[in-house]
Amino acid sequence: ERPPMEEAAAAGDESPRMGSTTVSEEDVRALLGYYDPAELCGGGEAPAAELRTYRTVSSADADGGARNVIAITLACGRKLHARCCIATLTGAGAGGTDSREDTATTTRRGVEPLRRAQNAAAVLRVLRTEEFPTVYPMYVRTGATCVSYFAGMRAVLYPAPQGLRVGEGSAKPAMVHHIGQALGRLHSVDFRRAGVDLPRRFDYTLEDMESFLISINSSFFVVHPFIEFLRGYVRHLKEFVGVEAVLPHGVIHAGIAPNTALFDVDDSLTALVDFEVPLSTSGLRYLSTIHCYINSTLSEYESRHMSECLSTRKQQNRTQTQNVCDGEYLVDVCMAVMAFCYCPPEGNPGGTMEYRPLLARALLCGYATARALAREEIDMFPVYLSYACLGSAFHLFRQWNVLNTDHHNSDRYKQYVDRLRDITYNPTR
Repeated sequence: ERPPMEEAAAAGDESPRMGSTTVSEEDVRALLGYYDPAELCGGGEAPAAELRTYRTVSSADADGGARNVIAITLACGRKLHARCCIATLTGAGAGGTDSREDTATTTRRGVEPLRRAQNAAAVLRVLRTEEFPTVYPMYVRTGATCVSYFAGMRAVLYPAPQGLRVGEGSAKPAMVHHIGQALGRLHSVDFRRAGVDLPRRFDYTLEDMESFLISINSSFFVVHPFIEFLRGYVRHLKEFVGVEAVLPHGVIHAGIAPNTALFDVDDSLTALVDFEVPLSTSGLRYLSTIHCYINSTLSEYESRHMSECLSTRKQQNRTQTQNVCDGEYLVDVCMAVMAFCYCPPEGNPGGTMEYRPLLARALLCGYATARALAREEIDMFPVYLSYACLGSAFHLFRQWNVLNTDHHNSDRYKQYVDRLRDITYNPTR
């Protein structure tokens, strides 16, 4: 049954938007009411589903394109995370829903089509049958959908992830072995039999980098040393990366990072998380951020020129963030190398990250227990290692130097530039 707010949205009215200060106990209790009390407690007694605490972890953006995440603790001690989205369905929540207001709302607001969200949710359904270590959404009482409602927004409720995250450069060989094993399992699943049809792209592709280079071509960023470095590497890698029908591909995580892996005290992997579904992230919000930064640091002429340049690129820079997608398996493997196989020197935790062959061997040995790399993947491994490294450098530079300004993080991209210079290969092989 749809709440009155959703009736209004289906009739064409805008759904009310929630800020970080408007979370109420009534809203949280209404959200929990969509679910079976016993399931909320993980199979425990129904009365133990009583709400104990709740808090907002993150808030919706002004444009309504981002999630609210509400951390909930029940009296039984179980912790839950409610992921809410105003503009579109969260990925897992799309599974099983065919109500007309979902289709009408997503189409009207120009966000990801419902079909793509349903396909992404299908990935989690298949992984559940494979008992893959990740966090799965909870279904509402009827069992027909993962989608519930919270303060006029669609919401999906997850059990809070169990396990410990390791800091960057702190992974042990056993941990990395389990990461490789999980990726090998993921890449061995035949998702086509389940009708999964995900987009053939992921964040930070060479095309994304080229679009970014065009968007800043008439700005003061064009003189930044990293921009020329990026332009040269993109031009070089385009000769080898993404060539159709060359490398094995299928469903990939496409977002492997230290904060996506959770481990038990014995170093075993409890969950590989962040199998995101496409969410609408408006480029306009980032453009506004850039304008504020420009207007406070540049002359009037430079500010106006840069603003005009960015304004002409609004549609081009409107991106859909996503992780899980159809891509080359080697992307996941090489991203895992970048995330888990570099550590600071012993006795110097703040030192420059160094490549650790022992960790890379652990990763690849773990991967080989579930899937063997093809000969062509082995040949192209250094190229895709450069690709993953360049993508990380590009993401960090854009995030902390262009979209936002943070002097504490503005140089984080440089470690990946240094790694790129250390990766050697013969691209004419």
